[in-house]
Amino acid sequence: MISWVLFLTGCRQGVVSEIDTDQVDTAQVTSVETTDEEVQVDDDAIFDVNPDDLPQGPQPCRAPVLGWADEVIDGDTMWIEADSGWESVRFIGVNSPEMNWNNGDPDCYAQEAHEFAREILEKRWVWISFDVTCEDAYGRTLGYVHVGTHEQDFFQRRLLRGGYAWAYAWEGTDTYSGVFAQDQASAMSQDHGLWGNCP
Repeated sequence: MISWVLFLTGCRQGVVSEIDTDQVDTAQVTSVETTDEEVQVDDDAIFDVNPDDLPQGPQPCRAPVLGWADEVIDGDTMWIEADSGWESVRFIGVNSPEMNWNNGDPDCYAQEAHEFAREILEKRWVWISFDVTCEDAYGRTLGYVHVGTHEQDFFQRRLLRGGYAWAYAWEGTDTYSGVFAQDQASAMSQDHGLWGNCP
């Protein structure tokens, strides 16, 4: 196994804006229960995925990548090993509370978001698909994370529906901003996760 040194900046540059969920018609948002649902991932099925079936931007900066999720850093960042080598992947379209590894106590609901991401992703094969922009200002890969091709396998959507993150629009990576805003509105209306636990 490749040895590496992990260096985290913890910064969030490149963010355009937080998505305004007040503009989402919550009457049309489908309620999705995720906080009590058992997490199931079919580790073998991931190899049968046709990468063309994965949600991605209309003009992705690269083809989807299959990688080994070696370490989840927090609710919206992980290290993967793929054919191209090691990559730090920042989950686009979402922002989870900060763990503040080097700066004190975690933000409210950061530990829960971290554990949720670890439970689903860590030490598993995952697909990463892309939008127009592939890297942030810190050299992190910006990607959509998938554990299959079904709606519940689109990891950003699971984060948002469970209240582990909020929708966040990034320049050149906003293809699913409307969908993500609806997922967040659903979690907010049911007080899931951080919406029912953080001031």
